[in-house]
Amino acid sequence: MSQRGRLMRTRFEQVRAILHVDWDPIGSGVPLDEYDSYAWQLVKLLQAAPPREESRAICVRRRQG
Repeated sequence: MSQRGRLMRTRFEQVRAILHVDWDPIGSGVPLDEYDSYAWQLVKLLQAAPPREESRAICVRRRQG
């Protein structure tokens, strides 16, 4: 795996943990991979360095359904 690939994977794992532990709108007891599609979207946004409010807005929209 390339250095960029390893960095992306590391960021994915960090974002995944935050979503699963801190965000978790469904509630405890969901599988670890429940929010993976969101995690990759956020990793891509972080790679592009969007404003903090844009990243927050994505999480709020996802939480609301």
